[in-house]
Amino acid sequence: MEKSSRIYVAGHRGLVGSAILRLLMQQGYNNLILRTHAELDLTDRSAVRAFFDQERPEYVILAAAKVGGILANDTYPADFIRENLAIEISVIDASYRSGVKRLLFLGSSCIYPKMAPQPIKEEYLLTGPLEPTNRPYALAKIAGIEMCWSYNRQYGTGFPLTLLRIWRRGKAHIEDRWMDEHMYLTEGRAVTFHGGFSDYNLNDLTFFTAKHNYYAGREALDALNQRLHLFEPQLALTAEATATQAKIKRFFKESVYNRLPFEISATLYFLFRYVLQLGFLDGRAGLVYHVLQGFWYRFLVGAKLNELELAVKKATSEEEIRSEVARLTRQKLS
Repeated sequence: MEKSSRIYVAGHRGLVGSAILRLLMQQGYNNLILRTHAELDLTDRSAVRAFFDQERPEYVILAAAKVGGILANDTYPADFIRENLAIEISVIDASYRSGVKRLLFLGSSCIYPKMAPQPIKEEYLLTGPLEPTNRPYALAKIAGIEMCWSYNRQYGTGFPLTLLRIWRRGKAHIEDRWMDEHMYLTEGRAVTFHGGFSDYNLNDLTFFTAKHNYYAGREALDALNQRLHLFEPQLALTAEATATQAKIKRFFKESVYNRLPFEISATLYFLFRYVLQLGFLDGRAGLVYHVLQGFWYRFLVGAKLNELELAVKKATSEEEIRSEVARLTRQKLS
């Protein structure tokens, strides 16, 4: 988070929320969004949605909850489960719909089994009966955790993607690179539209594999150029021209991923997408896509790069290097 990021702390007057607020202020965060219960009823979905639409927080810390002691929990169980579920539904859903970058949802020790071994570990969740006196509150908290997991799984909110899709004529350029080129604004400011984005490609697998075979050659050429500097690429991902997200992604790809043996990098990337990002939940179609696009394509890029490097080693001049690279990639090199 940047010091000027718009951060909404829900429940900033509570025990945990007030401690988080003090820490943020001490660390210099200066764009904090705060509302008391009298100013905003978090169980009111319409009011919460209007608040998010107006304030547009970038980060949300959900520390708000209906809390109480053993007597209150035992006397008003319906109130505790109803109000806490309502808060979670209102804030988590509004965070997704308004494009919040990150949401921190706070749980409670009571979500773990009553007789959980000490010290408590995360894997003990849902492994035994809960403490009966505050079970409604605990179940509401567990539902909030599951809601966060479910939104991440269904909507990909674990890592939101920002794309430049529409621009005024003459106000944006594209980088001059063989692959992984970005559009960037040359003047003016960007406006972010929040919501989901889907790209439906209706072409068949023959088209898909032919296209990715072509792309693999271009990406291998781009990676080779990073190592040999055959021609100067245009790099436009500056602080003024782009979001931090694109710069971090390119840095990780060029400084970490491309330096690994391609047999390892392609396998790790496939496992990251298919296992950690829950690609296996997409069924057979998801398996086909992730194997082809997440493993085969990445492996093919690495294999083509290896082929180029072997050919370059045998060349005796820059002109011969360019000739071999052009032959293997089917690209015209200027």
